[in-house]
Amino acid sequence: MVTQKVMGYHGNASTVVDCSKMENGQRAGLFCIGDRFNAVGVVNDNGKNSVYYESNGEAKNTTSFASDKIYFKVSLDAEKNQHRLFYSFDNKEFIPVGEAFSLRTADWKGIRTGLFSYNTLSDNGIADFNWFRYKFDGPGLYSKR
Repeated sequence: MVTQKVMGYHGNASTVVDCSKMENGQRAGLFCIGDRFNAVGVVNDNGKNSVYYESNGEAKNTTSFASDKIYFKVSLDAEKNQHRLFYSFDNKEFIPVGEAFSLRTADWKGIRTGLFSYNTLSDNGIADFNWFRYKFDGPGLYSKR
């Protein structure tokens, strides 16, 4: 897991995952965490990849796909406290997954976004994150507008 503290009032984070070397039981993707955990990712189930969405411990598979690459994005709006996860197969048209969600800071860490990869069945599999881009618009959370 790699994390980035959310900066500013508005922004987004995105990544692409090469899932060609993922193994059965492996999950990889993009998350947003605060007092709750929300994620969008790819899960390998017996050699077949599916998009999945996780919200506060409940995971749901949504769309099967055959491509070796998939793109993920989180849209961040701290003013309205409404954040949203998306996936794409071409990095142009992003499809929303799950519902918009709100987050509050938890402990001392604040709201964070980041990347994850783990396997629920073994220690096998590779997920290549070819890049991670974080863009925020406007002043920081603690500066005057």
